[in-house]
Amino acid sequence: MNVKNPLKNQHDTLPHPLNTREENKLFPYFQPILCATSGAIVGYEALARKYDNGRVSSAGELFSSRDIPVKQLIRWDRKIRRQALEQFHKISLSAYLTLNISTVWLDHVSDLSLLPTL
Repeated sequence: MNVKNPLKNQHDTLPHPLNTREENKLFPYFQPILCATSGAIVGYEALARKYDNGRVSSAGELFSSRDIPVKQLIRWDRKIRRQALEQFHKISLSAYLTLNISTVWLDHVSDLSLLPTL
């Protein structure tokens, strides 16, 4: 099935200079969500991706690494989420966006009623 994706991932075609800092390599990638009955795109999932040796790859292993401080992971998580929301807002689509939010930061909130909203 050949499905056209109206929300083109800018990183599919644009070159990006590799930086030495991991944070500058991270970006949101919009994975289409298809309707099982029609095959149409009904939404997108914003996933964390990174540049790795000139290639785009999943950033999942960064978020499960015990070598990276939790505060750094939370900052990256929020940065990617903010970028995804900003980019998705610019596109006028009748689709929805799902976000993967790291649950690690919940352990650092003493009063759950004070949780920030998106």
